[in-house]
Amino acid sequence: MEQRAETLTAWIAGKYAGRHIPFSGEPYFVHCLAVAEAAAPYVNWGYEAGLCHDLLEDHIATVEELRMALSEAGYRLPETELIIAMVIELSDVFTAEHFPDFNDKKLRRLENKRLVTISSQSQTIKYADLIDNAAWVRQYEPYKWPRYARRKLRLLTALDKGSQELRRQAVEVFSCDLNF
Repeated sequence: MEQRAETLTAWIAGKYAGRHIPFSGEPYFVHCLAVAEAAAPYVNWGYEAGLCHDLLEDHIATVEELRMALSEAGYRLPETELIIAMVIELSDVFTAEHFPDFNDKKLRRLENKRLVTISSQSQTIKYADLIDNAAWVRQYEPYKWPRYARRKLRLLTALDKGSQELRRQAVEVFSCDLNF
């Protein structure tokens, strides 16, 4: 891994210090790293955007803090702006915080419609995120798996602009153990 990616990785690890994944107790950073590593072979700057994909929606950092961290790590302005654009695309817009009058089903439907419009690069990173989330749901909330998997398969049907190889892997993960 090149030095600037190492610097960014250390910054992200520090930002997520003390945060853990529910039930597993693993550091949340493990999820960020898994998404980054899965996306890296398929997307330019996929490692960086995958690593940062939850920063904004989790209120871990602002766009300006991310821009500063990328710059200090050695990323040039065009690279920084591309990484930030992908992170913004991957950040939930339709949330209960911003739309308190909408129920969860409506928020999910609107968010899924929005995800269809994001770039192919961001859709590819989303596939990596979904794959990692699937493993967690199957292990820690298996009673939710069938419904969750069907919802994500519907989403993957619509998210068709990203890497077809990673998308195929995601579809395979979510098709596992489902009886249609």
